[in-house]
Amino acid sequence: MTSIPEVNQEAVEELDEDENLRLATADLLSRVQGARDSPLALYELAFTDEKGKPIVIKDFHQDWEKIVLDPKIERSIICASRELTKTSFMLAYAAWLVGKNPNIRIKWLSSDDETAKKRLAVIHNILDSQIYQWVFPDTKKLTMKESIKEKRPNTSSVLNVTRTFLSPESTIEASGILSTGVGGRCDALFCDDVVSESNALLSPSLRPKVINKFLSDWLATLVSDGKVYYIGTPWHIEDLMGYLKRRTNWLYKEYTHGKPGDPFWSRFPERWPSSRLKERYAEFGPVHYARAYLCQPLHEDTIAVKPSVLLLYAKAHLTQPKLLEAMAIVSLDPSSGKDLQKGDLDFTGVTIFLYCPRPLDGDPKAPAFEIFIPDAFHVRLPHVMQANLLWQLVHQWNAAHVVVESVGMQNLKSWVEEQRRLDPTLPLANIHPIASGNQNKGQRLMRITPLLGTQEATPPLVYFHPRAIQEAPQAHTVMVGTTMYEGLRDLRNQIVGFPTRHDDILDSFTYGLFWIHRNLVKGNVGQSRSPTFSCVSIG
Repeated sequence: MTSIPEVNQEAVEELDEDENLRLATADLLSRVQGARDSPLALYELAFTDEKGKPIVIKDFHQDWEKIVLDPKIERSIICASRELTKTSFMLAYAAWLVGKNPNIRIKWLSSDDETAKKRLAVIHNILDSQIYQWVFPDTKKLTMKESIKEKRPNTSSVLNVTRTFLSPESTIEASGILSTGVGGRCDALFCDDVVSESNALLSPSLRPKVINKFLSDWLATLVSDGKVYYIGTPWHIEDLMGYLKRRTNWLYKEYTHGKPGDPFWSRFPERWPSSRLKERYAEFGPVHYARAYLCQPLHEDTIAVKPSVLLLYAKAHLTQPKLLEAMAIVSLDPSSGKDLQKGDLDFTGVTIFLYCPRPLDGDPKAPAFEIFIPDAFHVRLPHVMQANLLWQLVHQWNAAHVVVESVGMQNLKSWVEEQRRLDPTLPLANIHPIASGNQNKGQRLMRITPLLGTQEATPPLVYFHPRAIQEAPQAHTVMVGTTMYEGLRDLRNQIVGFPTRHDDILDSFTYGLFWIHRNLVKGNVGQSRSPTFSCVSIG
C-alpha cells in the first residue's frame, strides 16, 4: 500500500503567495493597459476617495466618459449635484489627454486663481506618480534645464511636459475665470465650477462680467476644432451655466440626487447615503439644499438665507448691563381686510426686538449696535383682537415703539382709536406705520440680510432667542384678553425657505428690522424706555 506523503505547508503557502502575486501583477498590468485607452480606467487606477479607499465607478461616470470622448460633442455641460466627484473625474481626464497627446494645450478655469492652482496641483501629483508613469511612460514633465531652455516652467499655475516640437505655450494653464492673464491658444478648455457664491449671489453685478469674460476672452483662445468641458452645480438662473444651457449648440446633461416624492434619494449612496443628505438639508436649509443637491438654480425671486447666519444668543451676549440699556420694539404685520371680507382670518405676524446701542464709553471695537429677538410668532385674530394684542404686547414689553405695516394699520385704525378712547394713557404717538414702497417681499428680505450672521470683517449684529428661531415649527398659545388663540413659531422656516405659503412672521421681522436700522441706528426717534424682561433671559 502506497503511503501518502506529508504536505509541506510552508511550500504550499509560498506557492499560494506566488500565485497571488502573479494574479495581482496580471491584474495591474491589465488595468494599466486599460488606463491607456480609457480616462475612466485611469481615474479608477490613480485616484482614491477622501478616506483612501478605491474609487467607486457608477453609471454616471460611464456616461461622462462617453460625453468627453465623443468626437461629435464639442461643447458639453455636465450639471451635477455636489459631491458626485465631477471635478476629480475631469482632473483624471485632463491628465489622460496629456498622456495621449503631450503636444496638447489645455486651459483649466475655476472660480478664482487659488482654486485653479489647487486643481492643477492634483494634476502635477498625478503626473509625478509611479502609476501614471506605468500608464504613460513617455510622458515626462520638463526638467528645470528644459524649462529654462523652452521658457515653459512648471509652477503652481502652469504645467509643462516634453513635446515633439518647440512651442512657448503651456501644456496646462490654470486661471480664475476673471483672471487678466489670458493669452495663447488652447485645444481643450475645462470650466470647473467657474460660477461661485461670490460671483453669482454676493455680487450679482459679476454675473454678466463672468459671461462676457468667458465669451470674449477664454472661448476666443480655443482652436477651431477645440472642445469645451463645463462642469458645475448651478447657482443662479442667469449665471454662466444658465446662459450656456440656453444655447442650442451645447450638450446639457444633468445628474442630481432626489427623485419625485423623495428629495433625499441618493444617486451615489456609497459616498452620500440618504442620512447624510438629510443632514445637509438641516444644515443648508431647503433653498440651498435644492440648489446644491437637486440642481435647482436660484432666480430673482429667490432669496437664499443660510440657517448658519441665524445666531442664537446666550447670557454672554445679552448681559445685564445691555438689558438695562435695551429698547423694546414690537413689530406687527396684521391680517388684511380682504380676508375679513371673505369671512376668513389670515395670520397676524409678531416680532419682538430689543435694540442695544453700544455705550458711549464702550469698547470701540465692539459693534455699534446689537439687536436681540426674544420672540416671534403668528396667530389668527379678528381685527378687534389684533388691536388688543398690540396694546397687550406694548404693556408686556414696555415697548418704546410699535411698527405696523401701513396697509394693515389702515384696517386697524378704528379699533386702535377705540382702544385709545377706552385707555387715554396708551402711547399712540409711538406707533409707526411702515410701507413697502415698490419693494416685494424678496427685496425686503434681501435688504436686511447684511445684518444677519457674521459678515466679512463685521461682528454679528442680530441674535435670536432659541424659541424664536427653532428648527421645527412649534405651537404657541396666545392669550388675548380672556380668549385663547392658537399660534405658531415658524420664523426659521419662513426665512430659510422663502418664498413660503405663509410669511407673516417674516414680514413683521423684515419691516421691524428695517425700521430699527433706518430710524434708531441712523437716527434718533422718540424716548427710550426700559423693556420688561420676564420672557427674555436664557436659563
